[in-house]
Amino acid sequence: MNIKSTTTEVLIIAIFCFLSLSISAAPPYPLPAIEDTSYFGKYIQRTMKLLSTSTMEKRNTVKILVYGQSISEQAWSDSVKVYLNKKFPSANIIMINRAIGGYASQELKKPTYMDIPSFYPDLVIFHVYGSHYDLDTIMHTIRRTTTAEVLLQNSHVGAGDAAPNSWEDTYGFTHIPNIANKYSCEYANIRSPWKKYLSDNTKTANDLTSDGTHLNDHGNFLMAKLVERYLFDNPKYKADTFNSVRSYKVGTDIFWENGTLTLPFSGNKIEIIADNPIVNMDSATVLIDNRKPSEFKETRMHYRPNVPYNYDWKINTPWGFGGPMRISSGTNLLDETWTITITGKTPISGKYKIDFNIGGSKIGFDGSGSFTTSSDGHIGNTFISNSKRVIIRPIDWWYFFNQNHYSVGAKFTWQVLKFFNDSFLPPLTVNPALESVQVLAQGIVNGPHTLVLSATGLGNVPIKEIRVYQPYYDRFDPSSVPKLVMQTFDGFCFLSEIDITNKYYDAHTVSGITTYWKDSLATQKFNTPTLAGIPGKYWIKKTATLNASNFDIKPIVLKSIDCTPQLRVTNPDTVCSPLTVDITHSYIDLVSISGIVDFYYDANADSILYHPEAITASGTYFVYKSNDSSAVNEATPVEVVIRNCGFTALQPFKEGVDVDLYPNPTNGTINFRGLFSGNISITDLFGNQVINIINVDLKANNEIDLSKHPKGIYFVRFTSSGNSIVKKLVLE
Repeated sequence: MNIKSTTTEVLIIAIFCFLSLSISAAPPYPLPAIEDTSYFGKYIQRTMKLLSTSTMEKRNTVKILVYGQSISEQAWSDSVKVYLNKKFPSANIIMINRAIGGYASQELKKPTYMDIPSFYPDLVIFHVYGSHYDLDTIMHTIRRTTTAEVLLQNSHVGAGDAAPNSWEDTYGFTHIPNIANKYSCEYANIRSPWKKYLSDNTKTANDLTSDGTHLNDHGNFLMAKLVERYLFDNPKYKADTFNSVRSYKVGTDIFWENGTLTLPFSGNKIEIIADNPIVNMDSATVLIDNRKPSEFKETRMHYRPNVPYNYDWKINTPWGFGGPMRISSGTNLLDETWTITITGKTPISGKYKIDFNIGGSKIGFDGSGSFTTSSDGHIGNTFISNSKRVIIRPIDWWYFFNQNHYSVGAKFTWQVLKFFNDSFLPPLTVNPALESVQVLAQGIVNGPHTLVLSATGLGNVPIKEIRVYQPYYDRFDPSSVPKLVMQTFDGFCFLSEIDITNKYYDAHTVSGITTYWKDSLATQKFNTPTLAGIPGKYWIKKTATLNASNFDIKPIVLKSIDCTPQLRVTNPDTVCSPLTVDITHSYIDLVSISGIVDFYYDANADSILYHPEAITASGTYFVYKSNDSSAVNEATPVEVVIRNCGFTALQPFKEGVDVDLYPNPTNGTINFRGLFSGNISITDLFGNQVINIINVDLKANNEIDLSKHPKGIYFVRFTSSGNSIVKKLVLE
């Protein structure tokens, strides 16, 4: 045996394996610059310490929710999940993604009421575009209804907001930090290191996105790395800054006496951690404030229509489901399935009146309703079912109008979820490494309660401890007096309504009851604070739960402003047939009111102009803009002149050259046929070039993929030897 030869071979194999591991471990893209993370993580340490203290003998269960819109849907969140499982292999991590593409904060605030409390996570990783006022509402909902810690991200850099002092800079560096501070969320500044990364690596925003906004593989890599920086156990911070979750051990903190265990507590969720059962263990009945948990209205809730609970939204996005985004109730629910059936769809001046019936699997038919919908919003009366178990406002229906959603016969179904147990039943077996948990009540008022467990036998009930969850916001503190801080906001549009229930916060976070009044002495009650539509001064009063003498009352002034759009039109340039004219950018709104723009053939708005982006005939057309309060401008005319200049294309190709594209419309891939050699460029309706290919020979290259670009109308220009022809393309 040649020992020297064998040793050399082993050494070579070892070096090869080392190099292979080094190569495989190399990141696919440059890592972001090192950042000082010593101050990171202050407000997410309960979650992080649950993860870091897990062992294989005691595996802490940690629930993490990724929430927001399309950016949060992307692959970076999967990378973060892999990172956490690798970093904390002993923890039992339950991480799901309920982000909804297309839901800016103005819409996301509606399903938040169902999506977050139903999962009741330990940590929410959150990002959303939109209004900071509505982001405030979302954070208020999360922090008021759950004990979830929140990692609140600002936005990465997209092609449309890369310029300094853009709205995303203001939103991400001013509004989001302020809201994070208000609700004690962990502010994750993604935007600053993203800008530095682009600069350090000589990249543009487009290099890390697929369409200027959504992340490509490189962007997903960077987003995951920047988020992961916050997810560690920082020893300089306490585990639970606000003492939101408390455990009471049986035999140490609480005791059975004559077959009864009593625990006064404050919070909105309480659960039992079972002990290892032995033979002949007893069950126990459960009372909270002398009521069964099932008798609390809040322990049952409606869930999202057509979205099963624990649904994997990253695989099957709810975009196409339609139906209501928020469903509330006016009385106790039953354990049943509800169905809405569309019974009528009537066109009315470019809009549709939608009729529907509603019924439950137990209660049966429960009423009929209707609303009017179109691309510029929904109007009508709030629907209240006969049993008052279902309440749907017009604005709570899916805002993106699609006729297929509301075709006659279409159905929307959903479950009633229950979060209670009227009795504790000993588990058959208990995994000693994992807690066996039974939720007694979830969603009850975040205030003082008394739990009473009564053993059904001799008192041998296998309960190890009782855990109580008390949300940080609006919590009970009998020694404090509420201190209301009013939020400043702009006036609201004439004839519209505003919700004043989220225009304040309690700096002392005292649990209590908030009421609304027309006078400072609180003698004239204001009954519609969520639909305030009359200008004037109102008062918000908050009274501590246990001591009615502890209260604060503050005024709020509602100002009505005229939000009627004021359009100024610039007539488009004259063109030669067969060119078309796009009038969708021929106007500006002098008062910059958000709203929906429609185009018509006539000043009375009776005949809709369906393709204002491609007008083929000269004439006078009219533009209307409506805002959220349905105020519209007067008919504003736009003059279009299209002349016959004596040719049938922009410039004819030289004789013998012809080209065509198919299929048209297309779902993504387009093919070319004919004889052509030259350049091809594709632009969208706004003149933005999305593809430019030079020196094309259709004999060798006859296919282009547009599947990653937004749906819409595009123009394909073929240029050869100074001659051009343009063809219209529809991407569906």
